[in-house]
Amino acid sequence: MILKRWALMSVIVMVGCLAGVLGCNYICTKMPVPAPVQLLIVMLTFLGSLIVAYALGLKFFPPTEEETIRPEVPRQPWAWLRPRGEGLKSGYPLNKSHVVIGRDVHCDVMVNHHSVSRRHAEIVRLAEGYLFRDIGGKNGCFVNGQRVQEYLLQEGDVVAVGDIQLNFEAPRRPQATQLEDADHLSVSQLLSPEALPLDGGDFQGSAALPVNDEGTEVWRRPE
Repeated sequence: MILKRWALMSVIVMVGCLAGVLGCNYICTKMPVPAPVQLLIVMLTFLGSLIVAYALGLKFFPPTEEETIRPEVPRQPWAWLRPRGEGLKSGYPLNKSHVVIGRDVHCDVMVNHHSVSRRHAEIVRLAEGYLFRDIGGKNGCFVNGQRVQEYLLQEGDVVAVGDIQLNFEAPRRPQATQLEDADHLSVSQLLSPEALPLDGGDFQGSAALPVNDEGTEVWRRPE
C-alpha cells in the first residue's frame, strides 16, 4: 500500500514538473520572462503538484491501521541520587552500568567538596540492583549512617560520600497487572468421575490403577 501511494505521488509530481517547464517555455515564446520569474513558476508548479499528489495518494491508497498506530515506547526507568539539603543540584541519574562518584571532573557524579576524594565511590548496576562500593575514599562511604565497603542499595537509603549525603531512589517500574484469583483443581480432581461426566458412561465398577507418587488417579473404562 505504501509503495503504491508513493508511486502514484511520484508520477503526479513528475507530470506536474513537466507541465510547469512546458508552460514556462510557452510563456517565454509569447513574451520575455526574467529567469527568476521562470524559476518561481517552476517552483510553484512543483509545490502545487506535490500537494495534489499527496491528497490523491491518501484518497486512493489510505493509510492502513499498522501505519496509523504508533507503538508506545516506555521510557527507561533510572535510579537517582538526590542531594540532601537546599541549594544543591536537583539530582544525578544513574543511567549507566558503572557510575563513579568523586571530586574529579571526569567522574559521572561530580561532587565538589573537600571531604570527597577525586574518585571516592562507584555504583554498579547488577541484575539484583545497584551495588554501592567504596573505591578508596579517604573519608569512607556510609549507608544509613553505617560505614560500608559494599552495599546493595534499596529505595530510601541515605548514601554518604565524605560529608555529602544523597538519597537513593530506586527506578520507577510499571506495576504488573494483578490477575484475579481463580479456582484451581488438582490433577486428581480433574481426572475424577465427578469432574469428567460422560453421557451414557457408567463408571461403577471401573478399575482404578494404583496411585502414583503425586497422588494422581488414572481412570479407565471397564472392558
